[in-house]
Amino acid sequence: MTDFRMKKTDDVITKSFVDLVIENGFDNVTVTDIALKSMISRKTFYLHYEDKFALTDAILQDILT
Repeated sequence: MTDFRMKKTDDVITKSFVDLVIENGFDNVTVTDIALKSMISRKTFYLHYEDKFALTDAILQDILT
C-alpha cells in the first residue's frame, strides 16, 4: 500500500513539472524550479526521483498503464 503523503507529493511534483514544461520548455526546467513551484525542498524531490528525466519516465509510464 502506498503512503498517502508520498502519493500526494508525487502528484504535486508531476503537476508542477508539467506546468513548467508547458510554460518554459523541457530544457529550461530545473529541479530547483520544480521544487520551488511544488513548495518542497530539492531533497524531497530527490527522495522521489533521480532527476527530471526519471520524473518524465514515471509520467510516461503512468500514462501508458
